[in-house]
Formats: sequence, C-alpha cells, structure tokens
Amino acid sequence: GLAAQNVLSDVIAGLVMLFENQYLVGDYIEVGSAKGIVEAVTIRHTQIRDGEGRLHLLPNGQIKGVINSSKGFVNVVVDLKVPSVSNLEELMIAMTSAGHRLRQERREVLGETQINGLVDLSLSDMTVRAITRVKPGTQFQMENEYRRMLREILEHSTSTQLRLKAA
Repeated sequence: GLAAQNVLSDVIAGLVMLFENQYLVGDYIEVGSAKGIVEAVTIRHTQIRDGEGRLHLLPNGQIKGVINSSKGFVNVVVDLKVPSVSNLEELMIAMTSAGHRLRQERREVLGETQINGLVDLSLSDMTVRAITRVKPGTQFQMENEYRRMLREILEHSTSTQLRLKAA
C-alpha cells in the first residue's frame, strides 16, 4: 500500500512537471542540494548530473522546489573584492568597460552590465558587484570571460593604486 502510494505520487508529480514544462532534458536546475544538467526525465524520476560528474536520481514525488537557470535569461553576478583604499570610481569605470567589451564581443550577452556598486565594506576591503544578463546555459562561461576581461583592463589601468591593489 505505501509503496503504491509513493509510485502514484511520483507518477502524478512527473506528469504535472512534464505537462507544465517546468524543466526539460538539457536544462540547468537546482533541486535541494542537487544542481546540474538534467539528463533524463521519466514519469517517475529525474536524473541530474552535477559539476563533479555525479548522477542524482530524484523521485518526482519528492521534488518540492526547482530553480531553473535555463528559461529566458540568467544573471551573471560577479563580486570583486579590493582593498578599501582603492579608487572606487575608477574601479566601477573598469567594471563597466569590461561589461561593455563583453557585450560587444559575445552574442550570449543580452544586455549592458549593471554595476550595483558597493555591496560590502569593511576596514580592510570592499566588494563591488556587477550583474550581466546572458542567455541560459552560458552563465559560467560568461562569468569567466567577464573576469578575464576585467583583469586585462585592471592590468592596463593608468592608476597605480587601482592596478596594483585590484590585480
């Protein structure tokens, strides 16, 4: 009786999930502690392969909340921690420039990079945040590319203080 109830719960949840198009094979999702690419969706189970290559087999009836990073767009969030004595204005200009360059060079970028400004501050350092909207599935590659471009800009900065402290 209890096993049949679990199977029925898995099947109903699987049908609802498939019918509502909540996620599909190839989507990057997060369910509890499992996050990765959906490899298979059946009426009873969902299989997710994580970044370490582990396969998570989740009964559909036990999936309570899904974060899907493959629908519409994804925001790439890059936080840059620098010494608090760094020139904040120059740093924000460099981050904006890296975002503009990223948008020009990569068609995966869907909008201009927004600099959210100072998101953390202590006596020794500060953190500045940049957010860029990108196509689903490209977020990790675009995050790395943005950091690479920002590093190049900071290395070539005319401000000795910014160049030495942030690089």
